[in-house]
Amino acid sequence: TCALGDMPVGSSVDVTIETTVDGATTPGLILANTASVVANENDENLSNNSDTEPTLVDGACNCFLAPANGAGDASLTVVDKNDPDPATNEHTVGSTGVDVIEAMTLHSASGTLYGTSGSTLGTFNLGSGAFDTAGFVPFGAGNGTAGYLVFDNVRGLDFDPYTGLLWAVHRRAGANDVLFLVDPATGARVYNPFGPGVDYLEVTPVDGYQDISDLAFSPVDGTFYASFVSAGSTTKLATIDPATGTAALVGDLGVEGVEAISVASDGRLQGVSDVGGAALYDIDHTGATHPNLASNPRLLDDGTDYRAMTCAVPGTNTVSGTVFNDVDETGTLGGFDVGEPGITVNLYRDADSNGVVDPTDPLIISTVTAADGTYSFTFAATGDYVIDIDESQLPAGHTLTTDDVESASFVGFGLSDPGNDFGFSLPSDLLVTKDNSPAAVVYPGDTIAYTITVENT
Repeated sequence: TCALGDMPVGSSVDVTIETTVDGATTPGLILANTASVVANENDENLSNNSDTEPTLVDGACNCFLAPANGAGDASLTVVDKNDPDPATNEHTVGSTGVDVIEAMTLHSASGTLYGTSGSTLGTFNLGSGAFDTAGFVPFGAGNGTAGYLVFDNVRGLDFDPYTGLLWAVHRRAGANDVLFLVDPATGARVYNPFGPGVDYLEVTPVDGYQDISDLAFSPVDGTFYASFVSAGSTTKLATIDPATGTAALVGDLGVEGVEAISVASDGRLQGVSDVGGAALYDIDHTGATHPNLASNPRLLDDGTDYRAMTCAVPGTNTVSGTVFNDVDETGTLGGFDVGEPGITVNLYRDADSNGVVDPTDPLIISTVTAADGTYSFTFAATGDYVIDIDESQLPAGHTLTTDDVESASFVGFGLSDPGNDFGFSLPSDLLVTKDNSPAAVVYPGDTIAYTITVENT
């Protein structure tokens, strides 16, 4: 409690309070901090005299879920995926205020938890659990290979951790489901992301399955996963090519009705099913344990109908640098060096952490240097990375003055690795010319002017 003193109309006072979260605090706990103010004179509006700012105590073991409780009301819960005891592994934040949540995803850069009840995007209040669609428009409709479709039955959402794009899947009865992109600021579908007049991609069936229950991007290598379901049959896991919508089978989970999947920050794929009792499963995304990729069920008991989940964590990291003409050939950026625009820069996951680009290192994302030669990647993932450039785009005859590969490593979030620069020099070819004036006949006593020009061609 503190006294703010006299405050004339139009004035404001900032009060900063710093606190440390106890190291023994259980991940998944919501810290709901409320600030309030009381005037010693008449206050015409008491409705704005308090504000609550919820804070999630996060950790790599956390997953958000939104189970329905059988009474027409879904709740927001936080699950410790490492705790097998249903009496302690799930913490209920509160009621969402809607019947069912079909999908959810976390925007790592802002920490905003998004979801949908089918036709409209919304956000969750992490302090109360309430789901709010205010400010969002319906997903809308779009054109593609299956004609004009209304996106009113969205079953999966996820952000690509490397591009930041929000992907959604629309369920179609008896037909291939379709992928489209969503503007997280408005909730509307993005126009023409796949080409002129192409607002969505049809996803090819997997083993005869057409219905997708959820989407999940891997923060490890950017792989795009989808779970395919069919009534009375076990769930299939597949990868999707986001450029074409082509699905490729990874394997059978051996569990029916996996309605939600998500990849945690530790790279482990999780899935939740409520067939035969609600449970959270580890999923082998490599397919090595085929035919049953799901294992290690942890029972859940805070609801009966689990359709939405995300295990993403808030936070991003940044890699940046410059491609430059190393005029002074020092191997470092500075002085009269000039940035080189239009050069492709590639970011790879360094699978074996050896600091070089190997054939087994997956290409995560590429970008092009700006007018001043700079580039940057911002992504919601940790781990080891390597960066190279397309040297074929540099001027002919160039020679690199720096290493041809840069590396970066992140063990947490909110970190930046700058200075991943690529310098080059160009060969020198000096040309000297000498002219005299006058160039014709001269006489004793005349002045002759010689002009010498040196040019680096």
